[in-house]
Amino acid sequence: MSTPVQKDSQITALLIAPNRDLAQQFVATLPQTRAFQILADLKSYPPAPTLEIRIRAERPTIPLFLLGNSMGGLVVLDYALHHPEGVRGVIAVSTPLGDLGVPRPLMALGRVLSRRWPRFSLNTGMDLSGLARNPEVTERVLRDPLFHRKGTARLSTEVTAAIDRVRDGAAGFPVPMLVLHGGADRMVPPGGSRRFVDASGQPDRRLIEYPEAYHA
Repeated sequence: MSTPVQKDSQITALLIAPNRDLAQQFVATLPQTRAFQILADLKSYPPAPTLEIRIRAERPTIPLFLLGNSMGGLVVLDYALHHPEGVRGVIAVSTPLGDLGVPRPLMALGRVLSRRWPRFSLNTGMDLSGLARNPEVTERVLRDPLFHRKGTARLSTEVTAAIDRVRDGAAGFPVPMLVLHGGADRMVPPGGSRRFVDASGQPDRRLIEYPEAYHA
């Protein structure tokens, strides 16, 4: 999807996100981000080096922010923790940083099979009724071909390892962060976001919790 070209004088920052709709909603919601340009969709992990090279070639002096939702939030936090160069800040939305909505027996099975049968997959067993309060949003998410109801054994252990890395790095988190979470999120409970922000040594940090909001 192409992005309308904006003059450098009109742009205050660049925003990279795995989901363009989410990025557009974020920019539309906060007045101070109206001049952000959504430069690219981010669908690979770790982010392709060529993307960063292209960004720097096109907009070398403009601040770069990363936005991720759910597992994407974990991706951008993990990326910024280990590759903070050139990243001005991170926006993490509904990020798994504590208990997951996956039944514990399935998580245990994933740990057992991760090394022996890493591609073994099962339905995650997550309560998808907790996706969103708006039925239209839920329907749109469920139609998205990139939304998966199944997970592999290796995915379960890699997600858990990423959560541990990010939590362990909270005290020295190197870039400013804005963490957004729904207080009624059953799929990814907000306690992990609260504890992460509380433990962070980053002085420029903020948690915004929406009391009645679900995951999406």
